[in-house]
Amino acid sequence: SHTDRKPDPAYHRELLSTGVKLEYDSAFRWKEGNPTLDLMVALLPEFPGQLMLGMDAARRGYWTSYGGRPGLSYLLTTFTRLLKDRGVTDDLLQRVFVRTPAETYAFPPRTP
Repeated sequence: SHTDRKPDPAYHRELLSTGVKLEYDSAFRWKEGNPTLDLMVALLPEFPGQLMLGMDAARRGYWTSYGGRPGLSYLLTTFTRLLKDRGVTDDLLQRVFVRTPAETYAFPPRTP
């Protein structure tokens, strides 16, 4: 995580080519432009099973229930809309939000 703070697509492509999975968690933090958005648009079609999104948003000031913003629903609402506007398909969004995390965090059952 936090790798999207270095928004160099070549660097990320090099990391992803090793087979690792990356979780970008800075999508809501950028003041100018959105390098996380740019990385997702550039790399997701090429590495659909290796990219995930999260929010490093543990402060109350990020939660709408405490009067903060952008709110914990940001990725599923605003950021998803931005991704779609840039051509990211529903299938790729399903990979990012459901299938890749499920595969990544699945553990095989213990054998007795």
